[in-house]
Amino acid sequence: DLPTGWVGDWSEFYVNYKIYFYNPNLGFLLSEIAPGRGGFLGSIFYKSVDGGNNWTIQELTYPLYDLVFFDRNTGFVSGGVSEWHGGHGDLFKTMDGGNSWINSFYSSFQVKSMSFIDPQTGFILSNQTRDGTNSNIHKTTNGGISWNEVYADKGDSVGLYFAGEEICFLNESV
Repeated sequence: DLPTGWVGDWSEFYVNYKIYFYNPNLGFLLSEIAPGRGGFLGSIFYKSVDGGNNWTIQELTYPLYDLVFFDRNTGFVSGGVSEWHGGHGDLFKTMDGGNSWINSFYSSFQVKSMSFIDPQTGFILSNQTRDGTNSNIHKTTNGGISWNEVYADKGDSVGLYFAGEEICFLNESV
């Protein structure tokens, strides 16, 4: 369901919701815009400072898939364009609550998912399927300043979760 205060059927327009509340008042929501499910138009990044009663909106002309925030200002969103449309992926970082974004990671694969152990240590999953399925995991230990590949596989992984630095759960598409 959509956050409190939203009226109407948004399912034809907004898909692939990701929602994250840092505390009971501060929340972030990410969704794709796909009118009539006929095509992708971009993403919308929402921010609420009153428990979801009101939302500020930032429309982005880029497909985004995942988000994480560590405090009211610092967070990441990940996304990318499918290989059928040029194929690349990005991870963007904000340090001002989503008002502006800097590119923290670029790949020729879409960045589908991320998991952070703490604000400094995190992992991202990127994949592509056009020329055979490939998935890569990259790791940062400095808050996204630099990334190193730590895993590559021919599987079609679409999600990951790290429970500490040594235990990883991968979600593969079926």
